[in-house]
Amino acid sequence: MIKKDDEGSRGISNEKELLYPELTYKLRGIFFEVYNELGPGFKESVYVEAIKKCLKEHRIRFREEVHVPVHFKGGKVGDHRIDLVVDGKIVVEVKAVETSHSQFRSQTVSYLRASGLSIGFLVNFGSRPLQVFTFRNRIKRDTKRI
Repeated sequence: MIKKDDEGSRGISNEKELLYPELTYKLRGIFFEVYNELGPGFKESVYVEAIKKCLKEHRIRFREEVHVPVHFKGGKVGDHRIDLVVDGKIVVEVKAVETSHSQFRSQTVSYLRASGLSIGFLVNFGSRPLQVFTFRNRIKRDTKRI
């Protein structure tokens, strides 16, 4: 079961429910720092680079453009490419569109399922105000797939 917080920029209603509360708090701060400095209007890649710069400044480990295999009936049928995986724990999908569409939320959820990770952020820098959607994958996996 995937649970989402779709309150946009208003944030998470109960931080205690999140795994990795310190890391998720720092990440949300980074998202707002980037948005407050750059505002909307840039390409997605600009925001990803800005987030990476902040992660480095905070000495938070991350991997970019992480390829995750998608399996069906025991065989690989494709790959996902995740924008950022932070500290081996959190999926970050970045968008820069005026309106966030449900397909972006579905995409982020599928990244969580394919990767076996528990927390995902969909961050839309193209809107006013900044939109931050949080997803939690409650399906237990034996191992992470990335």
